[in-house]
Amino acid sequence: MYNQSLREELKSEYNMLKEVQGKNSCKIYAYDADHGVLIEERIIPGIILRHEKNVTVRVNHFLRVFRDIHKTIDNDQNFVTYLDWLKKADTFCMIYNLDESLTNHMHKTRCIGENLFCKYDDRVLLHGDLHHDNMILN
Repeated sequence: MYNQSLREELKSEYNMLKEVQGKNSCKIYAYDADHGVLIEERIIPGIILRHEKNVTVRVNHFLRVFRDIHKTIDNDQNFVTYLDWLKKADTFCMIYNLDESLTNHMHKTRCIGENLFCKYDDRVLLHGDLHHDNMILN
């Protein structure tokens, strides 16, 4: 069984993939939060972005996906937000008594994030695992 935090992350990833409906991502079919399983499309053939030797191709592909994956949403209750990440990071720093300077900077960052989150109404999907090992060419 997965803990509550991992269940929330899995639900958020499922909802994000469901929301983009296979555009610049695999298609999602179902998930089981209790067992930590996502049932998603297998994409083959594909070249993992990291394995592309041409840096220009890698950067351009990443930028295209990054630009196109942002989608404005009306209700962010089913999704993890940047503010959620900042709150977790701030709490982590305080609980584990990390370096005082780091903890102070993280707390200030959280405060800035909260101010920005309140100031602007627009919400966009956040893909929490977007990196060159998780992106496929072709």
